[in-house]
Amino acid sequence: LALDNAKTQEKALEDLVAKAKETKEGLAGQSDSAKKYIAEQKTQIEKLTQGFNEITQRYLMLQLANQAENELTNNLYENAIIEYENLLKLFPDKKKNDIYCANLGFAYFKCKNYEKSIKYYADALEASPNSAVIYLSKACAEFEFSQYENALRSASKALDILEKNIAAKANKSIKETSAPSIISDRIGRIHLLLEVTKSNCYLIMAAALEKKGNNELAQENFIAAIEHQATNHQALYLYGCFLSNQKLYSKAEKYLRQAVALELNPDMLLGLAEVEVAQHKYVEALLTLDKIIAMSQLPRAFELRAHVKSNLQDFQGAYEDVVTFSELRNDVNSFRTKARIEVGLKKYSEALGSINRAIKLDNQSSELQVYKIALLLLDEKYDFELIESNILKVNKMEKTPTTEHYLKIFTEMNNQLKRKNAIDWECIFDMNDATKEVKNNMDISTCLIHIL
Repeated sequence: LALDNAKTQEKALEDLVAKAKETKEGLAGQSDSAKKYIAEQKTQIEKLTQGFNEITQRYLMLQLANQAENELTNNLYENAIIEYENLLKLFPDKKKNDIYCANLGFAYFKCKNYEKSIKYYADALEASPNSAVIYLSKACAEFEFSQYENALRSASKALDILEKNIAAKANKSIKETSAPSIISDRIGRIHLLLEVTKSNCYLIMAAALEKKGNNELAQENFIAAIEHQATNHQALYLYGCFLSNQKLYSKAEKYLRQAVALELNPDMLLGLAEVEVAQHKYVEALLTLDKIIAMSQLPRAFELRAHVKSNLQDFQGAYEDVVTFSELRNDVNSFRTKARIEVGLKKYSEALGSINRAIKLDNQSSELQVYKIALLLLDEKYDFELIESNILKVNKMEKTPTTEHYLKIFTEMNNQLKRKNAIDWECIFDMNDATKEVKNNMDISTCLIHIL
């Protein structure tokens, strides 16, 4: 009985062990399933997190790009530069993005930072090497940066790309559309767009060739620019200026009038006024200059109008324009011009004031100092010692032969006035041919005004 009981207990124990083993194996299986499930969930969460981060990053990128584009559209170029550069710092993989880099190049171009403009256009071309527009934009920046050879190469490359694109885009339109009228319309629009771009390519090449002194080739390219787009007012204007530089004023006027008819802006009107003045068409020039000054306070317009008015015998009006010109320009030449007009109007004290302002801006000019001596000789309050001190000052300066010549004349005048309060005009005439013309009217003011 005891043995049976022991066997029964042993069997029960074996069953218990087997059940425990089975339970253990079951639990182990459940643990593996749980682990697998947890791992799968973790992977899914990581994928979702990554996807969410990518969406967030893309949203941020698009938001920054949109802000930058808005600044560009509103002509806030410095703000656009900040936005685009922040965008490229946050997303380094976009550093060669053709759109962002091209827009950044454009913003720098508008801010006249041509070196950086060229850099970003070059980056944009790495991503989009077949973009004629980016090559053309780069050519514009290179031209403004005085890299004329590079500008020629970039514009030429843009033209090559355009020639290839004409056939490719036309064929694509034909394949995509069966209706002849629609095909014709699409090809027409493509052709027009390409012709406009080609016109600007030829224009940049013409301007670069002119800067390099190759006027013959420059002229060919100016004409090509106008042939490809007859309404390219910039091409008409620059060709007009080119012809004016060649002293072909009548022909230049024709192209400048066409440019002004298409785009009425102060610079183009000023080009026309310059040509009118060169042809002594003072009445027409006065009307043109009046239009410019009504639109913009261009210093050159006031200077040129003063010249026109003086030729029309309106000396007071000329003087008023010169005063405005000198205040706007505030440089040596403007005050010197003002002094000359004041001498013509016998406003000697005002002329002296103008020359003193010019000397403040350039105290190393012996020419200005000699001009001042002449004006001191004209002053009613004749001061020998002041004139002599100015002569001593000029003697220590570097002088051109012309300045040296007139200094001798004015020194002799001053010495004669000091000794006998009169001038030996025969002596002065012998010293200077210019004064021989006023020999019959021998007074100091007439002599000095003639020289001045």
